[in-house]
Amino acid sequence: MRFLLFSAIVFGVFYFFYSKLRRFLAQLFQPLNTGTQHAGDSGTKEPGRINKGEMQQCPSCGVYFPTGTGEKSGGVEYCSVSCVEKGKHK
Repeated sequence: MRFLLFSAIVFGVFYFFYSKLRRFLAQLFQPLNTGTQHAGDSGTKEPGRINKGEMQQCPSCGVYFPTGTGEKSGGVEYCSVSCVEKGKHK
């Protein structure tokens, strides 16, 4: 009976600290929102920020990749440097 009571107390203490830590980490790692724009909106983008919801297809190999993460050449965005080279030879 003592072991059960001790286990319940230990579990309660750990759960208390776990819930506080989860709330703290959620606030620490939540995305930065500016103005009224929500994370799912595809309105204006801040420079240097990547909207993970937008995908685009590489014109050279056909692979889809997140917009803003590829290599740009001549106003076209490719998935990698090797595809940029392939696109120049076409």
